[in-house]
Amino acid sequence: MGRWLVPVLAWPLLGLSRVRPAWPVALVAPLFLVPLWELSAGPVGLFGVLSTVPAYPFAALVTAPGASRRQRGLGVALFLVFCGALALSA
Repeated sequence: MGRWLVPVLAWPLLGLSRVRPAWPVALVAPLFLVPLWELSAGPVGLFGVLSTVPAYPFAALVTAPGASRRQRGLGVALFLVFCGALALSA
């Protein structure tokens, strides 16, 4: 239940944080959240919550208005490198 409460709460929280537009980031963020949850053994405790923080900047980079395909691809590539580093450290 907690896993899917995070994306639902993300939209209003991103809006309050002045992320514009907030809904694309909130919709795409779960694609980045799920691998991070799997690498951190779920959103349990402080580490589980903190491990999800990087998902939102990656989602914002990929959904940025006016971003080129190259920039979006770079965001996904950086995320994959980040996940690889997490997997190697675990």
